Order: sequence, then C-alpha cells, then structure tokens
Amino acid sequence: MDALSNLLIEVSLLPLSFSCGSGNPFDDESEWEKILLPKDFVGNIQNPFVVSVSGASMEPFLFDGDYVLFDPHREAKNGDIVACRYNGDVFVKRLQIDRKGIYLVPTNPEYSIIRVCEFDDFEILGIGVKMWRDLKSNSYSYYKTINLFY
Repeated sequence: MDALSNLLIEVSLLPLSFSCGSGNPFDDESEWEKILLPKDFVGNIQNPFVVSVSGASMEPFLFDGDYVLFDPHREAKNGDIVACRYNGDVFVKRLQIDRKGIYLVPTNPEYSIIRVCEFDDFEILGIGVKMWRDLKSNSYSYYKTINLFY
C-alpha cells in the first residue's frame, strides 16, 4: 500500500446523495466519509469533496448514482455545475446568473428552475470539476470520467 499512497489522495465523500431534484438535508462535515482517489484525477484542488447525485432533474447530463468531484475554492461563474445549500437542502444544479438574479437550473425540462431570492439561505459549496459513473456491460464494470470544464 505504501507505493500506492504516493498515487492516491484522501477526499471527503458526503454521506448522502445530493439531490438533482427536490433537495436533501445537509449534514455536518464532520460526518463525511473519506475515500481514496488518484492524485492525477484530483489535480491540485485543495479540500476537494465528492457527492453522489440522486434524482433525474440533471438528466441527460448527470444521472442518479453519478459521482461528482467538487472544488470548494473555485469562484462560481455563470453556467457552472454547483453543489449548493438552498434553504437547508443540498442540490447539484447548473448555476445561471443574469441581471434578473441567480437561478439553479435543471437540464431536464420536466423540472422547475429555482430562483434564489434575497432572503433565501443560499451557499455555493463547490464547483463541479469532474464526474464519473459506473457503466455496467455484461458481467464487468468500468468507470467513465468526464471533465466538467467546457
């Protein structure tokens, strides 16, 4: 394991799925589980975290069970995929910022856009930088990774 430790980095994995739909309550960071990821996959992100998404509001971009790696220090920009806290629940959505306000936008048109109002409890927890999903084919599985920068 010592040779592997030079190639791996410990990353926080939230103990619940971040909703792409209706939201989930946000747990204390001290309860986050740790997982090991390849250092070259994580890059130079300081204090990265991973969430497993749930729900269908971000389909066909993100699917239930996908994992997303987030950078908590990157400045959020219009169009970014964000993990955010909104009125006590946590979401993964696309951030839209314009003259009229801030919006959390699903990619699935069957779901409503959330408008963030002045008095809402809203915090961006991190910017999505990479995602992966388990693709099952016959009796074996492999992982596909997608860079979220575009």
